[in-house]
Amino acid sequence: MEALVRNIPVVVGSFVAFVLYVAVGPALSIYGAQPNFIFAFCVLLAIVRPQNSTLVATFILGLLAGLVGNSPVGLMAVVLLVICFVLVRVFSVVDNGSLFMQVLSLVVAVLLCEFAYAFALTLFGLHLSFLSLFLYRVLPCAALDFCAGLILLPLVAKFMGASKTRGSVTALQFR
Repeated sequence: MEALVRNIPVVVGSFVAFVLYVAVGPALSIYGAQPNFIFAFCVLLAIVRPQNSTLVATFILGLLAGLVGNSPVGLMAVVLLVICFVLVRVFSVVDNGSLFMQVLSLVVAVLLCEFAYAFALTLFGLHLSFLSLFLYRVLPCAALDFCAGLILLPLVAKFMGASKTRGSVTALQFR
């Protein structure tokens, strides 16, 4: 019962991120690039709750985004799952409790998410050169996702229960 109560903010936040993705994201589109609130929310969730990584919510949000989007179903879910899993492991090592590390992790993770997503889209038939893909898809979308993440960061940190993350997930322990 405690786990259910502890995860209510994650469910509500996931719903809000999905509604923002569907309703607000297309309205904020700039030359075809639109912010992906689901990327931003899942990355922030991995940063704020690494000991409680909520990879299930990340996978479900990715599947829902694939169902309402125009990409192969499951592609965003796999990209988000891999990036957030790696981010949880890396952030637990480099976290020093500062806002700078959270923002730096957000920048790197969002850029990697957009790059991996765009690269996977090329494997599924998007015919673009690497330079045009990077300049017209990855960079603008990553910049918009980063802005969305900066807006969501204080909200996610407050309502998702930002806790001490130092030492919560250890990659290797030598005894």
